[in-house]
Amino acid sequence: MAALALPGLALLGAFAFAPAVRVLWLSFHEASGLSSAQFVGLESYLSLARSPSVQRAALCSLACVAVTPALVALSLGLALLVERATLTNRMLRAAYFIPAVTSTIAVGVVWRILLEDDAGWVNRALGTSIPWLTGSFALGSVLLVVLWRGLGYYMLLYLAALARAPVSLREAAALDGAGPITTFRAAIWPTVRSTAYLAAALSASAALKVFDEVMVLTGGGPLGRTTTLVFLAYESAFATFPPRLGTASAIGVILSLLAALALGAARWASARRAAGGKAP
Repeated sequence: MAALALPGLALLGAFAFAPAVRVLWLSFHEASGLSSAQFVGLESYLSLARSPSVQRAALCSLACVAVTPALVALSLGLALLVERATLTNRMLRAAYFIPAVTSTIAVGVVWRILLEDDAGWVNRALGTSIPWLTGSFALGSVLLVVLWRGLGYYMLLYLAALARAPVSLREAAALDGAGPITTFRAAIWPTVRSTAYLAAALSASAALKVFDEVMVLTGGGPLGRTTTLVFLAYESAFATFPPRLGTASAIGVILSLLAALALGAARWASARRAAGGKAP
């Protein structure tokens, strides 16, 4: 049986573990890929902490993570809205889910057409010339696209949780004359709580890796206002000469640790709930 697992383990090692080890190794070196790498220890990480551009990019990434509560709440609201298996609701489910399975680049192009400063459909409809992508609204526009694209995916997670929930809880709440808020708190929320933790963790992890939306909509501008940590890593590795592979790798390691922290927090909260402890 162990022999059957060897091909899969070999592929996993070649395409997952080995690149991860290589990135970790590069993060402790000054490397450009054009000459021999020079060991610098923690200097790459220390230079990131001192860099104003990195600090600005970190704030942009945190702003993307800050969308998580709204995304978790709104997707739950959508799930409750289309929970009943009617024909209209099935069509709405499909419509809400389409952005989640559409190419991020295609989504970004559509939103760029909508939000262009002069010829954008939104500005033409409003009769204004608001700089959605080139002014102070640029980061908000990116966050709007991130939120819009994730709603359908997390809605499906909630629908799956609601489908497994016992109907007796809501029936008992209705017989007791409970209002919508009480019914939600006593009969609905306990059934979707663990799914909410999972959605929050996945959303936060995905928010740390926002790249395509920034690339297509703003290119990191204006003046770095929409440059996230992932986009900064891309610029360090591929948009500068000589490439700063050590800096890009250090950013990648930091982002991986933050994503692992988000997933670990969700797992801990779910385990506390399953063990009967008081969930945070």
